[in-house]
Amino acid sequence: SNCRNEITEGQNFCNKCGNKIIKENSISNNNMKLNEAKPDNKILETGFKNKEDIYKVNLISLDEDLIRIQNKKELFNKYNIPLDAIIIASFGNIVPTKLNKATCKVIKKISENSNKKLCYLLVGEGKEVDDILEDNLIIKTGYTSINEFKAFMHYSDLIINLRYPSMGETSASMVQIMKNGKCCIINADGWFAEIPNNAAYQVKRENLEKNLEEAILKLINDDALRENIEKNAKAYIEKEYNDSKILKDFERILSLG
Repeated sequence: SNCRNEITEGQNFCNKCGNKIIKENSISNNNMKLNEAKPDNKILETGFKNKEDIYKVNLISLDEDLIRIQNKKELFNKYNIPLDAIIIASFGNIVPTKLNKATCKVIKKISENSNKKLCYLLVGEGKEVDDILEDNLIIKTGYTSINEFKAFMHYSDLIINLRYPSMGETSASMVQIMKNGKCCIINADGWFAEIPNNAAYQVKRENLEKNLEEAILKLINDDALRENIEKNAKAYIEKEYNDSKILKDFERILSLG
């Protein structure tokens, strides 16, 4: 029989073959989803010997969204966002592990020393940066509707998605960012390190603020580079996260044992 029929509740290995089973469940929006979140090297540390035996399942729909993208002027006016600024955005809870405060410092420095008009938009909730918010430059939206969330992603020129420390968890927002063909700056830690270099712009966590400043300036001044990353990001997600590939991975898993 398959491994799934040979697991005693509370243990993480198969009674029949001894293979270790790694599974993670998370509940989001009242839906249960399987979220394989550990990077390859962490999984291998648990006893697996071959990367070929690791299957990652992210049940995120790649279907075209049916939600109407809101009018930009109407949306930006609601949140007092300047229409003529380059929008650099971050999405999700504003907590220390997202390194939003470091990003705020970098945005302020660039704004003070550049003729580029920037606006750093934090789409989410959290008090981590409340002391450094600034009209027209650093704006926090708080919780938004799903329509607004998707619209802000659509209208962003550049997205920053940093995370440290990380437990290796998959970022659903990162998958959505890449699915929408957006250029994103990430740090190469945990699951993010597995994203191809040409599908996101990676910065090293050491000397983060300096590296982040250089990355932002490079990307807002090099349209060709940014557009190439956008194209590769969308292609990567469509290849690795499509329903057909996930189904085949399930079939291969269930054929073992």
